[in-house]
Amino acid sequence: MDEVDAAIVHHLRADGRQFSRALAERLGTAPFTCLERTGLLHKRGIIEGYGAQVSPARLPPRPVHRPARARRLPHLDHLPAPDQPRARPSADHRLSSGCIGSRTWRCDLSW
Repeated sequence: MDEVDAAIVHHLRADGRQFSRALAERLGTAPFTCLERTGLLHKRGIIEGYGAQVSPARLPPRPVHRPARARRLPHLDHLPAPDQPRARPSADHRLSSGCIGSRTWRCDLSW
C-alpha cells in the first residue's frame, strides 16, 4: 500500500459517500486512477464495505405488528375451502376465468 492508497483510505474513512471524482480532486489524481485503486483496495480486503451511522433517538417508533387475518373472497366461492382437497381445474376453466392457481382464501397484511 503506497501513499495514494493510504490517502484514499483516509478520505473514505472520513466520508465514505463521496464520489470518485471528488476524491480524485482531493488527492490530485485522475478519476480513473482513483476508481481503479479503490477497486483494488476492495479486492485486497483493505476496504470491506461502507456503513451508515444511525441515531436510534431520531428513528420513528416501531409499528405495532398486527396478526394477519384471513378473509373470504366471494368471487372465488366456486373453489373448495383451504382445508378441503383441491381438484385441479380444467383447462377450459383456467382459460375462461383468467385465474390459474388462485385460492379461495387470501392473507390480508394491510395495516
